[in-house]
Amino acid sequence: MGDVDVSFEHESTFEHGEVTGNVRLGELEATYGELFSEAIEDGVITAEERAQLERTAQALGLDRDRLRALEAALQAVYEERHRVKIVVQDSGSPQSSRLTLEPLEPATDARTLAFQRRIATLEAKVAELERELEDA
Repeated sequence: MGDVDVSFEHESTFEHGEVTGNVRLGELEATYGELFSEAIEDGVITAEERAQLERTAQALGLDRDRLRALEAALQAVYEERHRVKIVVQDSGSPQSSRLTLEPLEPATDARTLAFQRRIATLEAKVAELERELEDA
């Protein structure tokens, strides 16, 4: 086979696109995606944030199946970027879910282990105080 000279040029009006893994979002879905990204930013979706997301989705008339896929994709990106696994903890009521972050690899250094113990203690205290508030 002989050498073939193949040249390729872009037109002057060519605009580079963004590679998105073949996920094409409409303007309204992109807006919802931004809201979801803000809600998940701290690793916790509060009941208020979930309610706002639901209201927004309903007001925009977005398809629930596509939104589940969008949320799953955004969650996967968050997990990969932060090297954590997000776990949804349902606290009983349909409006309340809590995302917790679990490291992909268990900690081995003493400082991180101490932080994890402190976090567990504080989470237990928060749960106890929430129960006391519900009883009051």
